[in-house]
Amino acid sequence: MYDELLRVQLPQGCRTIRIEANWMRGASLELAAIKQMRRSALRTISGFRTVSDEVATVLAGMLPVDILAKEMEKIYMARIATGDAVSMDVIRSERATSMATWQERWNTANSGR
Repeated sequence: MYDELLRVQLPQGCRTIRIEANWMRGASLELAAIKQMRRSALRTISGFRTVSDEVATVLAGMLPVDILAKEMEKIYMARIATGDAVSMDVIRSERATSMATWQERWNTANSGR
C-alpha cells in the first residue's frame, strides 16, 4: 500500500490531502476526506448544511473525493507502469471515465432531486 498526495482545487487555492491507495477501507480517513470536500463544496456554492453531498458537489463542479481518488490512483499506476510521465491521452481518458461514473451516480441519486 502506498501513500499518494491528492491535490484538490478549491476556491481558496490548492490543498493537498494525504490519502491511501485503498482509502475506502479506512473509515476514519474516508470520513475526514468526505467532510473536507463537503465543507469546501458548501462554501463554494454558499449553501447551507442541509444541502445534500450530491447537490453540493454538482453545483460546485467538484468531483466526489472517492471518484477523484480512484482517478488519481489509476494515473499513478500508469505512471509507475511506464516509468515516466503519463501522456495527456491517459489523463483525459481517466477524467472521462470519472465524469461518466459521476454522471451515473447523479442519475441514480435519490436525494437532492
